[in-house]
Amino acid sequence: MADEGPSPSPRPKTWMLVGTALVVAAAATAVGVWLGTGGPASAGTPATARQLVRSSLADARAAGSFHYVSSSTSSSATTSKVSQVTNGDAASDSGRQVITLSGDTFDVVVSGTTAYFRGDAAAMVVNLGIPIRVAEAHAGQWIALVPGEAPYRSVEVAVTTASALEQNITFSALQDLGSTRVDGRQTTAIEGRMSPVDGQPARGAATLYVSTSRHPLPVRYVERGTVGSGSSVSRLSFSITFSQWREHVGVTAPAGATPFSSLGVSGGPPSSPGPTILT
Repeated sequence: MADEGPSPSPRPKTWMLVGTALVVAAAATAVGVWLGTGGPASAGTPATARQLVRSSLADARAAGSFHYVSSSTSSSATTSKVSQVTNGDAASDSGRQVITLSGDTFDVVVSGTTAYFRGDAAAMVVNLGIPIRVAEAHAGQWIALVPGEAPYRSVEVAVTTASALEQNITFSALQDLGSTRVDGRQTTAIEGRMSPVDGQPARGAATLYVSTSRHPLPVRYVERGTVGSGSSVSRLSFSITFSQWREHVGVTAPAGATPFSSLGVSGGPPSSPGPTILT
């Protein structure tokens, strides 16, 4: 890929390092947060912080649905600043996203086991891995994907409740910083360090703010730092805000969607599925 910047991706966080979309490394647990081991928790210790993260993510999954808005900006020595905003609604077995990447907008819907993608030709080439001639013929149409088709996982990932939490909240929790207000709400701040990205070093701080209710729920998650080394270092800023917990998410499968199998190509995005971080 040339140095004019990253291409669209429907996933929650995206980085481009040396022209390749990299996947945030899974961190020790299925929920994407390094929880580690240790003895009994006490105030302010890493064990306390990890336990609070555990509780918050468990309560979030149990809540079943939420609305979220994420925002990313990134840049490197070879790329100009790029921004991405994802506006989404997640439910246990369905969800939807509207992604705006440096002015271009595309959509993802998941309903049951089927994932739907709609975007312009450039977005289809990058996210579905199809030839430009096929993308141009179907630009702006809903494309329906089912499990087993090459681009399915990269389109479906991070749209439903469990996946959206797992793919967006990825850090090594170290310290409970205590109470603070976020958007007028009383929260507890849990600070930690960013996780490596596909073997690339990451340096920076991440903070998860959770509600101070009996069942703490994520309110906001923030990352600031760099990924990579040498000439491939990318600077990033990422935040995601959660709201509307337990509210009904009415997702309707797009009518008249074109089956991916009918395009006559195998497809497949150029990167592995997982959280995306813009650079």
